[in-house]
Amino acid sequence: KPDDDVAVCAYADDITLVWRNADSASVAMTELQAALDHVGLELARPKCVLVGGAGVAHDEVSAAAEKLAVVTKPAAVFVGVPIGNTSDARALLIAQVKEKAKLLQGAWFLRRPMAEHAFLRHCGLATRLTYVLQACGDGVVNDSVLALIDHEEAELMRHVFGVYKQCVTATHLDIASLPCDAGGFGWPRVCDIGLGDGAMSRQRRNVGG
Repeated sequence: KPDDDVAVCAYADDITLVWRNADSASVAMTELQAALDHVGLELARPKCVLVGGAGVAHDEVSAAAEKLAVVTKPAAVFVGVPIGNTSDARALLIAQVKEKAKLLQGAWFLRRPMAEHAFLRHCGLATRLTYVLQACGDGVVNDSVLALIDHEEAELMRHVFGVYKQCVTATHLDIASLPCDAGGFGWPRVCDIGLGDGAMSRQRRNVGG
């Protein structure tokens, strides 16, 4: 309802409600439960997470969470994107980077360099993190996050060279990251395609538009 000052963001069964005050939150949750009742479903409130926005007092968030019978956290993940307090959202992002890198390392057990090459070319970290990095809030993606991504990408790339991986230098990795028609392997890296803080990505899109 427009008068309640509430925004609804939904993707499949992942729903986020955004509101300006506790009264709006109460109305929104009541309306949501009513809609679920209509189709025979129930809201699992213990699984609902309330994340306070920038500048909102912790006591106010805690009081709202208690009233709504939901849990509160400084940050959470919505559709793959960490939201909430900047430092806590960054911690969630760092965990995502490490998890995605570990999944790609699963290809190492195949002992097939060309399989690793295919993974890096078509579904490496840059591909897996593009949406997340662009959607993160201002300041979440800092130098430490980008350094971690650089390290994980370099480890994945060096492993392709097997027993010669210790001989691979940063220059070799730069060349390998070039497009195939430019003499490289076509392994995109986050640093090469300009991904970074979400605010920077949004600014570039606004300028370009």
